[in-house]
Amino acid sequence: MVNAAKASLFFQLLLFSCATTPIVRLSVPEGHYIILICSGHTHRNSTSLEWRGTDGNVIAVKKGHSATTMRDHKYSLLSDGSLLIKSLHRTDSGEYRCREQIVADVEVLTGQDYNVTAGRTILLPCKVTDKQRQKWVLKKNKERKPIYTRHKNGTLRKEIEDPQNRFSHMEDNTLQIANLQPEDRGEYWCNGRRAASLTVRTVEKNDYTNHVTTEDTDTETDESENEGSDQVGVLIAVAIGVGVLVLLAGFLSLWLLTRKKDRKGNKQETTGLQPQRPPDVVTSEAPGRGEAPSGRRVEDGEIHYASLGRHNWRERSRVQGERQHVIYSTLAGGEG
Repeated sequence: MVNAAKASLFFQLLLFSCATTPIVRLSVPEGHYIILICSGHTHRNSTSLEWRGTDGNVIAVKKGHSATTMRDHKYSLLSDGSLLIKSLHRTDSGEYRCREQIVADVEVLTGQDYNVTAGRTILLPCKVTDKQRQKWVLKKNKERKPIYTRHKNGTLRKEIEDPQNRFSHMEDNTLQIANLQPEDRGEYWCNGRRAASLTVRTVEKNDYTNHVTTEDTDTETDESENEGSDQVGVLIAVAIGVGVLVLLAGFLSLWLLTRKKDRKGNKQETTGLQPQRPPDVVTSEAPGRGEAPSGRRVEDGEIHYASLGRHNWRERSRVQGERQHVIYSTLAGGEG
């Protein structure tokens, strides 16, 4: 199984080494394996080389015809200098170097829902035996598009329209899609089983983009913080203004109340009645009983009020026994 896989992936990645770009951008599901080719190295080449992993440490060394790997259960160095990475884990994601040159950018996918950047190459494995018929189908917008059919006798028929030859069926039953495009999105099924749900995003986030995005985010955060500070300042200013207005209103109300009391007190002092000794009341002993000193006759049962100046009193009827009273009042103030 491993030998067949090596052979199939050797031809598969041989296409990568002949590509215009020396860096292979490969997306592979977790648990699968890959073979990375060191460009320019062949079976007959005895030149020494070393592979470095994602952390920059040496993981395999080839000197002449001898090869050494740091973790035999994880890596194997082939006779042509190619590196076999077994049972991929998400921690295997990153850049791999051969002779200090970046050979591959590996992305390990987890689960079955994949979001991959456009332009990368994806490998979708399918677990079937050589005696089984294999059929790859793309389900998209409620449509079923056949991709490949491999019959039991080994005959392979390509059924998808692929003018750029981006779809490939490998000998280990893996479906390879190179140079991913947004129209490649959809669900990929192998023999009635969903192998993956693929989404292709059009922009890849690199370090520069992340740097710019971070700066933009920081700027937006600073602006948000400044805006929040401005709002707090405005609220404080409004609160202070309201407090000042309340204090002014309180002082004004107190002043008006005090002034009103003062006016009321002055008015009482100015208009208040002062008791004055009434003139002699006509009694039974005085000549002309029942007559006021002015000569006016006082009717029985009446009390007369007399005042100088403005009349502030109204006549009231009051009887106290058989005597009649005349109450005189004058306005206080003036010269007399």
